[in-house]
Amino acid sequence: MTALKLLFPESIDGTIEGISDAGIETFAGNPLEGLAREQSQNSIDAKSEKTIGPVKVKYELLYVDADKLPGRQELKRSISSAQKYWDSRCAKTKRALKRAHTMIQQDRIPCLRISDRNTTGLTDSKEKDRGNWFNLTKASGVSEKGSGKGGSFGIGKNAFFANSVLRTVFFSTRDIQKNWAFQGVTKLVSHKNTKGAMTRATGFLGEPKGYMPVTERSTIPKFLQCDGVGTDIIIVGFDEKTHWQEQLIAAFAENFFVAIHDGSLEVAIQHEEDSKAFHELTSVTLSNVISALAHRNERYRYLLDFYDALTSPEAIITETDIEGLGKLKLKLLPREGARKRVAMFRRTGMKIFEKDRFRTPLEFAGVFQCEGEEGNRLLRRLEPPSHDKWEPERYEESPRHASSLIKAISEWMRKCVQELLTPDAGETQAIPGLERLLPDDFEEPFDKASKALAEGDPRPKVGEGIKGVARPPKAKPGNEATTLGLGESGAGDTDGAAGDGGGGTTGGANGSGSGDGRGSGPVLQDVNIEYRTFLDAASSRYRMMAKFVQPGIYDVHVLAIGDDGRAEPIDILDPKLVVSGKTSKASVSGQNKISKVNVAGPSSIEIQFSSPSMIPRTLLAKVQRHVQ
Repeated sequence: MTALKLLFPESIDGTIEGISDAGIETFAGNPLEGLAREQSQNSIDAKSEKTIGPVKVKYELLYVDADKLPGRQELKRSISSAQKYWDSRCAKTKRALKRAHTMIQQDRIPCLRISDRNTTGLTDSKEKDRGNWFNLTKASGVSEKGSGKGGSFGIGKNAFFANSVLRTVFFSTRDIQKNWAFQGVTKLVSHKNTKGAMTRATGFLGEPKGYMPVTERSTIPKFLQCDGVGTDIIIVGFDEKTHWQEQLIAAFAENFFVAIHDGSLEVAIQHEEDSKAFHELTSVTLSNVISALAHRNERYRYLLDFYDALTSPEAIITETDIEGLGKLKLKLLPREGARKRVAMFRRTGMKIFEKDRFRTPLEFAGVFQCEGEEGNRLLRRLEPPSHDKWEPERYEESPRHASSLIKAISEWMRKCVQELLTPDAGETQAIPGLERLLPDDFEEPFDKASKALAEGDPRPKVGEGIKGVARPPKAKPGNEATTLGLGESGAGDTDGAAGDGGGGTTGGANGSGSGDGRGSGPVLQDVNIEYRTFLDAASSRYRMMAKFVQPGIYDVHVLAIGDDGRAEPIDILDPKLVVSGKTSKASVSGQNKISKVNVAGPSSIEIQFSSPSMIPRTLLAKVQRHVQ
């Protein structure tokens, strides 16, 4: 069995290389997200046509006894030598080497093993200067992937090194042709070897002659051999104290929810507490994973919006075919609180970026997919190494042509978004979040606020009656209470008289009074007031600015407009009234009624309250005045 040795080529021209490798620095800001994006792109690109089912990727943390780690002694000596050479040269290099020195001294070295299956494995391992193996282990800035693939710069592999304190990665494969190969690569810094000669920064663990990989299975340590056709990448000296499981779960859900939903990718990430258990992201579990993320962190509420736009039967699907791009698909889902953004995808199923700047009052989420071969080929060429935007200037043949195609995509999407605002004839359209576009004062009627939109924006229709918000279609006579979400007929609270369920607008507060409103409780009259509601992010409390014209006693029923435009009661907690700068406690009756608001004369009153749900809602007020 040939001994594996870590060797650093000598710098024959005296060139020295420091710690700031440009490729590794690309991923320094968010190394785990970079790892998820780049590794999974490579695995999806290597999908084997001979296998059925998705590409399967597994992340598993290993603790390797230091004396069993190949190349450990050479690496330890190289780090010590580098510390001496760089001691008075570069503070950043000194810090990185100190961390590496501490890590290599440990009795057990944490290693993150990433395995992909249902792939071809890392082919061409016997080629000396070309092919997939050479490009991954030795080439810099080289990619030979086809047009439908993800990477195109040969830079993504540096994400592996960015996640290693030791800047060391092992590559092991059993390819589809049953070839075995193993090699370690270390991207450290220049230092002096045992002969006193200056080395290059990159060293290779494998066959000493020619810095080649070992290709005999018996030569590869057993714990580093693949257990099937595919590739294992082992990040040596992984920082396991970074809550890496949670970060990777979020990174895969956020960046690959299309690929996972479509069934082209499945990911398993080792559990925090049980090393034999795994978190699984599959087409079956993805919905629960994203919902859990959104529940724990408000940031991922927007991820849930995107996922629902992809999967909801209520999403509006539009397809087109643009010359030079091929088939394009756009799914749009109107939703209160969504950020008016579209997640942009190519055929690989990895999110490239989120397109915004849609000039519309309607809140929505969307997912764009380029499905055409020609379009994927062009868009791939427009992406920088980070794969997070499309830059027409990168299309050397004709940047103007590329720019025109990107513009065509944008114009088509804007048209699709504008069409969301086109209501059916004779209907009034509820527009979630419209009240946030309205002015803070009451000097002009609220229904004039729509005229203040940006020039060229579509004009939403604002309903009659209650000011300051687009309301659902008007109820049929005799059923107003139920339409506004005030409860079922005959189910009133103690403020109203028990009736026969046929109450009109003057019935009990929950629509329970008799037809003429007479009973043991007060007679209530529906009134229209001008108001504006918004959520104060600093206090997590809703604030309703309401203008009352007549003195009297009022009940204010608060409802939330759902995604379907229907209004439903919202739970009210800790309500307060602010009148002329003075704050007092308000009374709550039932689930959603602020009762007996005493108005001495024409005035503006602020109503403040909290709600158990932290998801921002568009609010609707139903106001009734005590007339007897």
